[in-house]
Amino acid sequence: MDDAWQKLLYHLPEGNFTALEQELGGPEGFDRQIVACHADGRFATEPEALAEALSCACMLGRTETARYLINAGVDPYAGMKTWLAGPHWAASSGQLDVIKMLIEKRIPLEVENKYGGTVLGQALWSAVNEHSDSHADIIECLILAGAEVERGTLEWWQEQNVPVVETKRRVSEVLRGHLEFHGKVDAAKQDVKNAESGDSKRLLADSLKALGNILRRPPFSRNAANEAYHRAAELYGELQLPLEAAWVLRHIGINHEYAERLVDAEKYYDESLELFRQYADENDNNYANTVRYPAVIKDRVGKRSESTARWEEAVGRYEAMGEPLGVAEGAAWLAIFATEKGDRATAQEWFARAEQAASIANDRDTDKWIAEVRARLIGEETDGR
Repeated sequence: MDDAWQKLLYHLPEGNFTALEQELGGPEGFDRQIVACHADGRFATEPEALAEALSCACMLGRTETARYLINAGVDPYAGMKTWLAGPHWAASSGQLDVIKMLIEKRIPLEVENKYGGTVLGQALWSAVNEHSDSHADIIECLILAGAEVERGTLEWWQEQNVPVVETKRRVSEVLRGHLEFHGKVDAAKQDVKNAESGDSKRLLADSLKALGNILRRPPFSRNAANEAYHRAAELYGELQLPLEAAWVLRHIGINHEYAERLVDAEKYYDESLELFRQYADENDNNYANTVRYPAVIKDRVGKRSESTARWEEAVGRYEAMGEPLGVAEGAAWLAIFATEKGDRATAQEWFARAEQAASIANDRDTDKWIAEVRARLIGEETDGR
């Protein structure tokens, strides 16, 4: 351990990251020694070395070691003796898994390295000058996570001599999509502003709903979408348009579910369904979908009996409308629930309905789902013998 510690203290400040990994016994040795030295408290008096250890882990693509250090409270941008911090190194060296982990940790993305580049800026520069096959994926991930794109980036990118044609094409497409998205957002915000200057609550509510529908697509703008949806729901309520309000509330729930805020999602799904219970006078796909979403979320939060009741209702509504996709999904879940309870007869009945609906739907994704459920049911039966 003393020998490893001395190697860490020597190589980390110098930025000899690859050499350090080799001297510690390769990737597994690197991971083991970094974690062991941290667990033993050796970094307590060497905070600069600890910060560089995270930068080193990011550069080398040691995702779990980087995660360990961040969970231990290490600032991902503290180690910049090499002029790049960990996130910049991950972007530069094409470490996609590390970038995904850093995004998952919700680190800030606009901190600049000592050259003045953000994580996205570093990824773009490196895709041209130090190309990796993963740079296109990294750039896309960063933009979808909300990284700021400087004005003129698309034009700059199109002028670059990118080593791989496919990378240039994919990044151009991502940057163009980013511009188109913000163009739509700006236009929708102008519609809201115009409606606010008028005297039509309905026009304002519809404009806010339209803005929310655009903002909810990329993950980084879903909170902004929820703000627009909340305002729309309040206005629809004042206008005594409860089903319009219910639709908006359901989509707030969807955004929460995507963000894994399951309790919040359940709350909004229940509010939406309650409005349909009170005010809907016909069964349609909108009503059936409003039943389906709480069916899904209640199972995810551990309320199996409530989920079962919602799925049974949803299947009935989808069947009444002649909507086989919904029937196949719901009946398959009910077959799984019955199997897990040990009720094989009921499981077989539900699965037969699911298979029949899937055959009518003739949809590839549905067929795949049915095959997965079939394999799961067969496995449960085999395990139970």
